[in-house]
Amino acid sequence: MIYVFVDFEMNMIDSEYKKEKKICKSEIIEIGAVKLDEDYNENDKMIDAMKAFDEIINNMPESEKAFNLAKDALITRLRTERITKSDVLWSYLNAQDLGLNTDSRKELFEKAQTMTLPEIKAFQEKWVKGRTYIYCVLGDEKDLDLKGLSQYGPIQKLTQEELFGY
Repeated sequence: MIYVFVDFEMNMIDSEYKKEKKICKSEIIEIGAVKLDEDYNENDKMIDAMKAFDEIINNMPESEKAFNLAKDALITRLRTERITKSDVLWSYLNAQDLGLNTDSRKELFEKAQTMTLPEIKAFQEKWVKGRTYIYCVLGDEKDLDLKGLSQYGPIQKLTQEELFGY
């Protein structure tokens, strides 16, 4: 059996993307996928992992049990998370960038109580499925299947300085 390990991260949208922040409020989703073999070792078949990734993005797996676990974790995090010290200022400024005068977590907490899997699926169908995505692949060029990668679009090679600033 082959496994695909998927890692989801939520990250803040930079304030220069005002149009996007109106749609997504305050976060973007970064998703990474790694293909693993039967012994849970990384598989070098990146193109297969990217195909699996596209499948997950465009055909969201639906599990009521997994949804309820994620929903409960979100509610718990929102219930216990505190904004302290200088983050109070940064949270206020981020809210201002979004045109808000209240903490957006309050609304999310209230809506999460009654959120359903069909609502999340409808959101995925409207805002995630079928969109154009930018892939960032890090690795030694000699180890990458550039021809296979080119089927996903034009390849732009970046220098270490362009990528990391040094």
